[in-house]
Amino acid sequence: MRKALKALAVWLSILTLAIANGLLREAVLLPVFGIPTAFILSGLLLSALIITVA
Repeated sequence: MRKALKALAVWLSILTLAIANGLLREAVLLPVFGIPTAFILSGLLLSALIITVA
């Protein structure tokens, strides 16, 4: 049961980070860098955050 709760906590953390990443991309990265670069930076950032959490 303890492992399931830990897995749920990690999953919810990643979900929260993904939503925050999307908000950051839409509010900051897209206006500053444009579509292609913003999506690349956003993907790299989210990948790094997921690796950090997991």
